[in-house]
Amino acid sequence: MLIKILMNFNNYFKFLFQSILNFINPKLCTICKINLDKTNTSSSDFLCKKCYYSLPIAPESSLLLNQIFHNINKEDLYFENVYALYRSDDEINFINLIHLLKYKGVKRIGYEFGKLLAKKVSNESNKIYDLVIPLPIHIAKKRERGYNQSDFIAKGFADELNLSYDTKLAKRRKYTKSQTTLSAEQRITNVVNVFAIASSQKIINKNIIIIDDVLTTGSTLNNLAKSLKESGAKSVTASDINEESSSFFKDTDIKFINSNLFSNIKSKFDLIIFNPPYLPKESKEDKVSQLATTGGKRGDEIILKFLKQAPKHMDDNGIILLLLSSLTPTERIDKLLAKLKLDKFLLSSKKLFMEELFIFKIQRQKI
Repeated sequence: MLIKILMNFNNYFKFLFQSILNFINPKLCTICKINLDKTNTSSSDFLCKKCYYSLPIAPESSLLLNQIFHNINKEDLYFENVYALYRSDDEINFINLIHLLKYKGVKRIGYEFGKLLAKKVSNESNKIYDLVIPLPIHIAKKRERGYNQSDFIAKGFADELNLSYDTKLAKRRKYTKSQTTLSAEQRITNVVNVFAIASSQKIINKNIIIIDDVLTTGSTLNNLAKSLKESGAKSVTASDINEESSSFFKDTDIKFINSNLFSNIKSKFDLIIFNPPYLPKESKEDKVSQLATTGGKRGDEIILKFLKQAPKHMDDNGIILLLLSSLTPTERIDKLLAKLKLDKFLLSSKKLFMEELFIFKIQRQKI
């Protein structure tokens, strides 16, 4: 009885102490500074729900590889797959998070992003990995900064999937110029033969995944992958939390028209594909970020505007493929489709770690 009373007293004082701490130093969203203890329903420990869902999701592995092939020949590529959690798109909030991780040493950002990245890789691939390796930085840079931000991401990734990770197996033996200031060609030559493997015995016939914070041309990751393969690794996969945007229309035959919905488009089409922004408006979000993520005050306004204009640009048997999210309010969308005499059919759906995505086929009702 006495033990139970003491335990209850101990829990009470823990609660009281934590309450005082929260009052003096409240836990705030890293982006918008809202109090997380009152509003946080997201999976994040440092972001509110709205900011968490506003981060721009990167494309799947196959699309990332296609982008890398613009800079690296397929026969010169030493990793099998590449994964990224988010894309930058000059999205200021995400860039600020990367800055806090990379230059301020905010470990929890890297660790949590690593866990989220592990979930994404698991969703996209059934491959079993043996070892996680963070992309190493030169000892002089680590001494100056005090840490390697990729270590934090790798630790979160490894913990989520219960994998081994090694921060000392790969070393950077040359101090190179920052890749951010170089052209695509310069980035390739800048990192040639810069990595050394401390023990080839640890990687022989192992499936390895490399973790980095930012993916651009893929040159740095490819050179580390080359060193690992030459030292006996069975397979190497590259993975980053951020994929820098590149032009999807470069070196393709796709015609591009800059237009606000259909404002600069006069033609009719057999097929119209629309991937809209669908999040509700956040007053504290900057204008650049709003263009990519905000669908209006409720989140469905841009979709409604698109649907009102689209029928004029559909051929008689034309169809629309519309991507919607489980985060998108659909009541007004369904009412508008009925008014326009358009039918909606679910073609495909996919569960992600933060939401579920749906692709709908929309066509005119058959009389």
